[in-house]
Amino acid sequence: MTEITVSSPKKILTGDLTGVYACDVYLPDIKKTCPIYSNSSTSAVSNASNFVETYLKEKINRLECILNARDVRQELLEDLEWSKRALAEHEKRK
Repeated sequence: MTEITVSSPKKILTGDLTGVYACDVYLPDIKKTCPIYSNSSTSAVSNASNFVETYLKEKINRLECILNARDVRQELLEDLEWSKRALAEHEKRK
């Protein structure tokens, strides 16, 4: 996977956003470019950095939840198998 990239701020010269600065943040995992806007070039870069940090923290949290769910599933499957074996052994002793 390639790195997340943040473009240098560019001043928008035409359209509804004339005079606003924009940084493009490329997220390679979803193959998407997200424009981040602000009234100054410095805050555009800061906002883009905050966006990347927030995106990555949320992605990490989501992936950890998925992994925890899989761990729980595996533990439940193991417990289910043990319970079935224990029941079978118990019924043999009757």
